[in-house]
Amino acid sequence: MPVTPPPSIPFYPAFTTSVGTFIQAGCRIVSYVRSTGALSGDDITIGNNLDLTLAAGLAKCSRTGDTVLCLPGHAENVTTTPTFPAGCRVIGVPAGTATPTFTWSATTSQWAISTANVFFGGLKLAVCGAVVVKGIVVTGSNVSFVGNEIVQATGASLKATILMETDTGADNFLFKDNYIYGTA
Repeated sequence: MPVTPPPSIPFYPAFTTSVGTFIQAGCRIVSYVRSTGALSGDDITIGNNLDLTLAAGLAKCSRTGDTVLCLPGHAENVTTTPTFPAGCRVIGVPAGTATPTFTWSATTSQWAISTANVFFGGLKLAVCGAVVVKGIVVTGSNVSFVGNEIVQATGASLKATILMETDTGADNFLFKDNYIYGTA
């Protein structure tokens, strides 16, 4: 009698619990991102690899699985699309009101993700500008948004036209365990 293999279990490069954020063993953290800069008491590893913007952190990614870790307190206004290297991971360390936050508020505010195997987790994504046309556009395959907090303004004059769009090429897009809500 043939043996049926067990169902595949989804694999995520990071997950958050009440005791912390756990990152896959063997991953390479290429950058720590915090817009406020270094803090006293930061580990030397953080201090030596700290960037102030996501774009600066992503510029250090050179191979599949490279991870940019956004630290508590990071806040960044999205003005243009950074370059998302194929296979990179952007992981936030959720910390209540200090969860790493990206805010879309201008016409040019957009993340256009055209590369494959990009992962986003543990971030607060606030698409709240009235002039934002499309906040996030995904055309790369195997892009994942898992465990993020996503805020959409609900006031008639505050809404982005499109919060997130998947387009041609966005095969195997994963959108799971995200908390989405509106705010006035």
